[in-house]
Amino acid sequence: MSYSSTPKKEESLGNGLSSLHHTTRRLLSFKKNEFDDVEKFKGALEQSLSDPSDQTYRMTVTRAYNALHKHHKEFTDEEKLINRMEKRSQIRNTFFRALTTLSIGFSVMFVYWVAAKWEIAMPLMRIPL
Repeated sequence: MSYSSTPKKEESLGNGLSSLHHTTRRLLSFKKNEFDDVEKFKGALEQSLSDPSDQTYRMTVTRAYNALHKHHKEFTDEEKLINRMEKRSQIRNTFFRALTTLSIGFSVMFVYWVAAKWEIAMPLMRIPL
């Protein structure tokens, strides 16, 4: 039995579990080791601030900050999107629950109305004496 390695079509964010997969892939692609060494970053920052003529440290600090800012912005945008999708899902579920409750109630009332028309005694109806 052989498995073909055909590329799967990327699902859009919001289809099934694709939101979870997408966020997990984004977190796994984050290069933590670039931001893990705080002392190295502080040293490069101090060096770039102390010697304005040396552009190498300034570019390193700027590049690291821009990468971190970009990752943070993308991550918060995804969180906002996921929260919006969950809120819509909760509203839709509440609407359908209310609609289901009303339809069950009206169907019970309809059955009792038909039973009253056909003079069938039902458990919750008053029986005239």
